[in-house]
Amino acid sequence: VVTLMTEAYISYEGDDFGAVLGRQAIDLEWVGDYHEAVTLTSDMLPATELTAGYSRSLAVADEDDLQHSFSDIGDDGAWFLDARVSPAEGLLLNPYYIYTDGVFDGLGLKADFEHASGLGLTAHYAASDVEVAGEADGAILLLELRGMLGGLALAVGYIDTDKRGGVGHLDELGENINPLEEGNQVYGADARTWYLGAEYRIGHATLGLLVGNSNYAGNSKEREVDLGLAYDLADIAANLSLNLVYADIAADAGSDDYEKLTLMLSYGF
Repeated sequence: VVTLMTEAYISYEGDDFGAVLGRQAIDLEWVGDYHEAVTLTSDMLPATELTAGYSRSLAVADEDDLQHSFSDIGDDGAWFLDARVSPAEGLLLNPYYIYTDGVFDGLGLKADFEHASGLGLTAHYAASDVEVAGEADGAILLLELRGMLGGLALAVGYIDTDKRGGVGHLDELGENINPLEEGNQVYGADARTWYLGAEYRIGHATLGLLVGNSNYAGNSKEREVDLGLAYDLADIAANLSLNLVYADIAADAGSDDYEKLTLMLSYGF
């Protein structure tokens, strides 16, 4: 049995300022999962939310990846600064900066636009200046278009990484660009990934389908099909849900083909 205490912190919340110290969940671009960190937040600037912080260690606590403990981030931890700016209705700009001494510093900009009709667009670019000897710098580009067709939510996207360096260590502190359950090659060097997703809600159930294709390392390919079912069990108990994900991965190298099934029953309180 694996157990991990993911959150244990002290916090302060004022009118325009907040602070959290200790083990906490963080959901920023390239800084995610659980961190032993200090984070400072402010909304003093007009239409802007600022988050600054320092993290010394990281842990992942997913249903298929539960770590035993927090792991140190390099020798001196990581610093990050994130701004979420809303200059107009439906538009969100998210510039950010990340620094890990001796490993990399990363700079990125994400732009999200959501129209009242249900149409959405995301453009996201990030670059990594890698400090590790012998390793190339990294970069990644994401473009995604979303929309509604009746009760069906649709999305199509494209992800492109640097030909030599891939994402250049950007994904080491947590990530939220890869849309696939596995997506083994999405962040690799010279990877170009197309994906198409659909989601439909029926009563308490949400059905999902995601198909992705990655071309990488010249002419190599990996194809993935994900099927998902999320069911709200609120009739049995409040905050109780069931999630099932089936993934089928087919790679050019036959030995890399595999299937994966994840079933999770979760309760929030």
